[in-house]
Amino acid sequence: MIRSRALVLDEMAARHRRVTEITRGSSELAAASERCTNLSVRGAGDEPAERYRARLEEARLDRERAERTLAERSTEFQRMQARGQLGYAEVARNLPRGGV
Repeated sequence: MIRSRALVLDEMAARHRRVTEITRGSSELAAASERCTNLSVRGAGDEPAERYRARLEEARLDRERAERTLAERSTEFQRMQARGQLGYAEVARNLPRGGV
């Protein structure tokens, strides 16, 4: 009984961590997108063109990195959710014929 409760609590904690990571990833992506948009809309202004292009490129790369990280976390979360949906039928279907 204690072991089964511990497994449930461990699973709940793992799910909470995943949701927190995805939420953080969404915030990071929003911030990176906003930075990239602000730089694009504002333009170079008085800033030297080379420096502006470098900052814009850095913002674009940050946004792509945030997108990639969020996609990886989201895929892992989806797999975890799907695994939680497995039931008797899925287990029985994957047992070898005559297996116990």
